Amino acid sequence: MRYVVTGAAGFIGSQLAESLAAQGHELVCVDCFTDYYDVTLKEENARGLDVRRIDLAEADLELASVDGVFHLAGQPGVRSFGDVFDEYVRRNLVASRRVFERAARDGVRVVFSSSSSVYGDA
Repeated sequence: MRYVVTGAAGFIGSQLAESLAAQGHELVCVDCFTDYYDVTLKEENARGLDVRRIDLAEADLELASVDGVFHLAGQPGVRSFGDVFDEYVRRNLVASRRVFERAARDGVRVVFSSSSSVYGDA
C-alpha cells in the first residue's frame, strides 16, 4: 500500500514511517522542518527516509494515488499566545484543514493523531 506520512521528520512520524517501510509499504514522507525543534535533530530523525520539505499551509498534497494519510504534522505548544499565535494557527489549523479537504476531495482516509501539549497536564 502507499501512504503519506506528514510530520515525518518528527520523532513519532519518523518512527511510524520506518515501521511502515519495514512492512513493505510505499511512502510519501513530508515535513516542514520548522525550527521549533533543532533542525539537525529532525534531519537525524529523517535519516534513511526520503522526506519532502513541504509547508502544508501553502502546498497541496497529491493524494489521488495513495491509500491513506497519517497526519502527524503540527506545531507544538498550541497554548501559546501573543506574537507566535498566528504561526500556530497557520501550522496547525490551516495546514490540517488543507490536508483534510484534499483527502475528502480524493476519497482518501486520514489517521489524525496528536501528541505534545494539546492534552494539558494529564
